[in-house]
Amino acid sequence: MAVSVLGLLGLAACSSNSSSNGFAALGNAAVSTLSDTVTRSNVLGAEAISSTDAQLRAYPRPLLKVTQLKIGLDAALTLTSEKGAAVTWTSADNKSLTVFNGLLIQTRGLGNDLMSAKVPSVNSGKGEVLREHYYQQGNERIGLQRFFCELATLGTEQTTVVGVGFSARVITETCANDDYSFENRYWFAPDAGLLKSVQWGGPEIGSLMIEYVPRTGGTSARVASSARPEAQPQVFILE
Repeated sequence: MAVSVLGLLGLAACSSNSSSNGFAALGNAAVSTLSDTVTRSNVLGAEAISSTDAQLRAYPRPLLKVTQLKIGLDAALTLTSEKGAAVTWTSADNKSLTVFNGLLIQTRGLGNDLMSAKVPSVNSGKGEVLREHYYQQGNERIGLQRFFCELATLGTEQTTVVGVGFSARVITETCANDDYSFENRYWFAPDAGLLKSVQWGGPEIGSLMIEYVPRTGGTSARVASSARPEAQPQVFILE
């Protein structure tokens, strides 16, 4: 799949959704500085997207490729902050995700954002775990959604991450409460940690596919490294 580069590599994808959506707004961002591989006529055209997976992999800074699955829109985010295991990735127009050891704990600018989250450890691939999501409500109040989840390991499979094939261990996290249910899915490579995941951001955002763009030469710009001990889950209220 090809994508367009907007400053810090904001992506657009084929969609007729309104630009009021956080990801759709990426396709309407004003362009000042363009990559040599992108022409101005292609930047705003959803059906004329120009940067290939290979060009993303060759970009000199770590990138996160995020797809909002229910509307098929993409964004490329650059690493902008690291606070221990909490890493924030930001798009060209300041939409952002924060992940904790690769697990989504915060969104900004996507609509009805995930303000913060308490996330479990998923590496074991088995057992029952609890997660807590905090969302903005009316009158500037923060509401809590608590989910009971079950982890399962599906085995090893071949997967593709931004055009590069990997053998990965697949773990699912099936979650529910009285209001919502969802399944998160994680692809762990033995020598590269968490490479790809599908994680639920909330009822409005839906599920996001999060891919750590492999760098040219085969290494991956990843957050959850198998070489780094997993930190304890906790709640982050990040402003």
